Amino acid sequence: MSEDTKPFSRNILIRKLDQKYELVHLSGKHLSSFSLIYDENNSSFKYCFLDTADDINLSNIFNEIISSIILDALTSSIKEIMIKSLPIDEKELRNIFQKFQNTYDDYFAIDDIKLDIEGAVRRVVIKIQIPKNTHFIQQAYLRNFSSNIESWKPRNQKDKARIFVFNKYKNTEESVGGTQTEIKYGLKIMSIAKEEYFYSLAMEQLLRATYEKNAPPIFDKLIRNKTTKGLNNEEKRIIVDYIILTWQRSKETRKTLKESWEKVFKIFAEDYKGKKIPHNIKYEVNPAFLRRTQEEMMLKFLYPESEEYKLVSSRLLNLNWRIINTSSPYLFLTSDNPVVFYNSYYDEEKRKGNDYITEKIQNFKNRAQYDNSVGIIELKGDLGRAPMAKGIETYFPISPKICLCIFEKTYSSKPLKPTKINREIILQADEHIFSHQKKFEFVIKILSKNPNRINRDGRRQEIKGSFRKVLN
Repeated sequence: MSEDTKPFSRNILIRKLDQKYELVHLSGKHLSSFSLIYDENNSSFKYCFLDTADDINLSNIFNEIISSIILDALTSSIKEIMIKSLPIDEKELRNIFQKFQNTYDDYFAIDDIKLDIEGAVRRVVIKIQIPKNTHFIQQAYLRNFSSNIESWKPRNQKDKARIFVFNKYKNTEESVGGTQTEIKYGLKIMSIAKEEYFYSLAMEQLLRATYEKNAPPIFDKLIRNKTTKGLNNEEKRIIVDYIILTWQRSKETRKTLKESWEKVFKIFAEDYKGKKIPHNIKYEVNPAFLRRTQEEMMLKFLYPESEEYKLVSSRLLNLNWRIINTSSPYLFLTSDNPVVFYNSYYDEEKRKGNDYITEKIQNFKNRAQYDNSVGIIELKGDLGRAPMAKGIETYFPISPKICLCIFEKTYSSKPLKPTKINREIILQADEHIFSHQKKFEFVIKILSKNPNRINRDGRRQEIKGSFRKVLN
């Protein structure tokens, strides 16, 4: 495959030709060509098909082509697609659109269809309504920690569920209106752990239809039974997928990605210009690029055939599972980054200065091939707390009274006690800590002893590297 040719869909390749694009079959046969205009101000794409081979099955080929165009839009921030000069009729077009309308319901609509005198589609506009307020922590999960669960749950009035919120950056409890209800029960859960356009429409629908639907009933079972012994293999797999998803979907993960890319871009610019870039100059990463990168990571960790899924999911499934119970006043907290990784074995080996640290927990290199040169990037994070590290302990609070612990018994025979789990929840949270009760003295105490863990911006990822071989 030449450098200017890339996969477009299952059986079709796309080739850049001056100011237009050519679509070719895997066999090499020319299918069609089109021009493409992207309007950043209106978040819209305009496709204009210029020619089409006469001896092809238009229905099958354009079903694949248009489906690929729409799927690409659904995983980005595109709000409108205009397609001109399609060599298919309206019935064929609507058949293609039907599967998307069935899946995306009110978010997807055909706004305008114009036909030529022969009945072929001269112009069609597709409107995509991207959900504005998307939650990066599931509301159903947070409702397990609700402060007023007795008042809303019997009638299933989910919109009335409330929780107490502590802001690490401000070192105080969050407040909006200061009403008596808010003072007594905290903020509405539907109003927290969310951000405008945090996910694409495709990811939002995927989460709702699968992971967010399947896991809550199993959490209810764990809350009732207070043990993992009644879980079957499928239920364990659903929980593992949910934990991986919750870890990967968080705002903390996106901030880590953002910091990593910005530091990589700075290294590249320094090598390109041959001198150090002043510290006050920042390299901003496009938010749409970050969202797409994070969503691609999420899918890799959740796709059963991917190496990432096989490594992380299989490992968690085969470790020891235990429910840690607690009671008032030492109830479990949770946060906007609720999956907690801890490694007492790593900490002990680090104190001893053992070779394990040098050999296993060290910088690792990602090598990217650029033509005949190689760019080197070294990333240094707390790899002792990575999901694949030897001795890793994963803590996931499910309610104020129970926390799921998945650990490697050989290295971690004694999981953390509730107070130490809460300590890690506080330290590993991004900005917000959530609580069933209006008690934050312990939170304030832990943060006062660890001021470097309040705002981690700029310190999440240490990156070294060189692109000089690529640029020379």
